[in-house]
Amino acid sequence: MRHLAAYLLLVLGGNQSPTADDISQLLAQGGVQSDDSKVEKLIAELSGKSLEDILEAGRAKLSAVPTSGGASAGGAAKAEDVVEEEVVEEEPSESSEGEMGFSFFGSESSSY
Repeated sequence: MRHLAAYLLLVLGGNQSPTADDISQLLAQGGVQSDDSKVEKLIAELSGKSLEDILEAGRAKLSAVPTSGGASAGGAAKAEDVVEEEVVEEEPSESSEGEMGFSFFGSESSSY
């Protein structure tokens, strides 16, 4: 992955056909060790292809990846089957202030 990232950075930086040495030098400048066999394989696979072609091929591969939550269709609940419960908030009663003889919020009715 780091080799591909270096290749793409070089192309975006203006080098339309990076060499194995270009990729290795870029990785070395970042303190990353490169694998020469992987770099050579990457160069062989990407030679003669434009960045647009590479990205389009990646999009085509990603479109085949399922993106659902992984739940099976038989066990998944449909949106209309889910019943939402209404949350009813109760207002605090005034008697809770007077139970202890004071109010935490400085109410006029406090007796401290």
